[in-house]
Formats: sequence, C-alpha cells, structure tokens
Amino acid sequence: MSSPLQASVIICVKNGQDFLRRQLDAVTAQVTNPRISYEIIVVDNGSTDGTLQVIQEWLKTVRANGLVKTFSQPHLKGIPTVRNFAAQQAEGNLLLFCDADDEVSDSWVQAYIDRLNGQEALAGGLIEAYDSAGAAHPGLFPHSLIQTTYLPHVGNCNCAVSRSIFFAVGGYDQSLPTYGFEDVDFSWRVQEAGFPIIFVEEARIRFQMSGSTASFRKKFLLGKGRVLMARRYPSYDSETYSVGYCTKKIIRVASEIIHKFRKERTFNRRELSVLVASFGNLYGALFYSGKNRQPARELLPLSEV
Repeated sequence: MSSPLQASVIICVKNGQDFLRRQLDAVTAQVTNPRISYEIIVVDNGSTDGTLQVIQEWLKTVRANGLVKTFSQPHLKGIPTVRNFAAQQAEGNLLLFCDADDEVSDSWVQAYIDRLNGQEALAGGLIEAYDSAGAAHPGLFPHSLIQTTYLPHVGNCNCAVSRSIFFAVGGYDQSLPTYGFEDVDFSWRVQEAGFPIIFVEEARIRFQMSGSTASFRKKFLLGKGRVLMARRYPSYDSETYSVGYCTKKIIRVASEIIHKFRKERTFNRRELSVLVASFGNLYGALFYSGKNRQPARELLPLSEV
C-alpha cells in the first residue's frame, strides 16, 4: 500500500494565459527530499483566453503525471468556492495554496513540510512583492503574519493548512464577496477554534502586484467585504457602516482629493484607493441590509475530512 501524500499544491486560475505557466513550472520544479510526495491540483474557473492551452502544454512536460490533477469548473462563483472545490479533490495531508500569477521559490513545498512536520496548524509564508516593471516593494507585506486589530492572518497567495483543520472549520466562507477577506475570515475561524497559526519565512513567493484597473476593483470588493466583516467581528472593526456614514466618508475623501489636486495638480494613488474602497463600503451597506444584513456562512461539512 502506497504511503499517503504529504501535500497537495492548489492553484486556481481564470484567464491566466500570460502568467500561469511561470507558476506551473515553479511548482513542478520544487527541490524536495526524495521521500517527499506531493500532488499539484489546477482548477480553471471558466477562462476565456488561452489558459486551457497553457495547461495542456504544461502537462506534456510533467514527468509525474499521476500526481497532477486538472479540473475545469466554469460555473463556480468566487475564489472561496473554487478553493473549497480544489480542497475536496486533494489527497495530501497538508493543503498548500498559491496564486496563479505569482511564483513560488524552489524550496516552497519542502519549507512548509519541514516546519509543520505533522503539526496541525495554519501557516503563512514570506510574500515578496514586485511590480510589473520588476521593481521590489519590500514594505508591502511584513516579514511575519499579517497583523490586524483583532487576530493575525495569513495571505491566501502563500499559505498551508493541515487538511484536518481545513475541513474542521468548514473551509473558506462561500458567502463572502468574490474577492477579499476570505483568508482573513478563515484565519480567524482557525484561531477561534483553538488551532495555532505560524509564520514560515523559508516558504517564499514572488508576488505580482496588480495593475491599476484590477487593483481598484479589488479595493471596491474589499470595501464591500469589510462591512460584513465588521458585523461579524466587532473586535476588528466596531463601525456600523450605515448608509449615512459611508456617504459622508465618500464626500470627505473626495473633497480631500479635489483640494489636493487643485493645490498640487496631482492625484495620490493611495487616496484614490481609499475613495474606491469607500464606494465599496456604501455598496456593502446597501447590499447587507434587511434580510441580507448578515448572511449565514456557507461552509463545508466536517464529513469531508
């Protein structure tokens, strides 16, 4: 009888023809102990570009084809749902998550396996940010877990979790917005359930920063998600995010931007991001009202373990 897989590397992608191959090659070329066994799971979430062709070409170069699983799931809505689906297909004792547009270091898998070494825990690795021009942005992520006013959390782009813990807490919450806060919510539920969360500096990834359009879209969704997170975790954010509060915030931030532009003839990207997030707050205040004020979490059953 073959020994169980130590790890499952999970990559979810949509329209990643321009960057997916880099990450696929990185997870394929891991330098590991000969006794280490891991599988790679790739889930395409309805790509309309050449992503499927990239996956097919990559499969021709993979030696251990038996340890690779690919799925096409165009109808799944939101990254929490796609990641949960992938986890349900996984056989590894440790689930490793990375994003399709980043690049893991060649010792990424081994670092997580060595550090956890059978320990039931959630772990986050070192995230090294780079922009599209290749310039490093060392201050974007900390050399530690990501701290908040409530509890620390890992980033979904670089994390590992024991399979047993993942299903014990119900995986990612599928009722959250299609982007934003699913890793924060997951990390907090893991800690509230009494499981440890640790930082593994040796598990490094090269993080690709989003372009302006994608970044503003993410800021809007994060603004929407923050409203729901504040209602579920008042220790994190005690603001009620009423329609009136959100409207006043938009007016205040917009006025500050206009005043600065008149004075300096320039826009500050950070201030614009705050304005976009404020519109997301307002949308969230309207969306999570009445019956939808705090939708029930959509979690995976414990029986999936």
